Amino acid sequence: MQCEYLKNSDEIREKLDYLFNSTCRKIAIVAFVGSSAIDYIPNKDNLQIYCWPHPGATSANGIRLLQQKGAKIFFSDNMHKKIYWAENRGTIITSANLTYNALSGEVLQESGVFIPSDNFDIDAEISCLRNIRPACYEEIEDL
Repeated sequence: MQCEYLKNSDEIREKLDYLFNSTCRKIAIVAFVGSSAIDYIPNKDNLQIYCWPHPGATSANGIRLLQQKGAKIFFSDNMHKKIYWAENRGTIITSANLTYNALSGEVLQESGVFIPSDNFDIDAEISCLRNIRPACYEEIEDL
């Protein structure tokens, strides 16, 4: 399988549906999580999300909804990456956050690249993040 250019939010969302519509290990490393983030993840099983707890950009309600569905949320300050990965399925590296503005196709213009799963080391990427910690009640409330 070859890399694939994703030229807009619709194509990113379609590939995200493919990646995350499984029970395998799934990881989203995104700067911001919006209030409707849950709408863009078809299967929350085995899902980890790493995001920046930036007030006004990451939504407390979005984080809470994902946690209620079983997602494990981690915070990493000043992190601006946007990587979506699913075991044995692939990786999307994109400009799109996990938000309505980025993924609806109605607000922002986004693009990305899909990479086959055997060509990306997600654990090495996670190890590069700074100050990783589980999302806690106090920090979520600060959002």
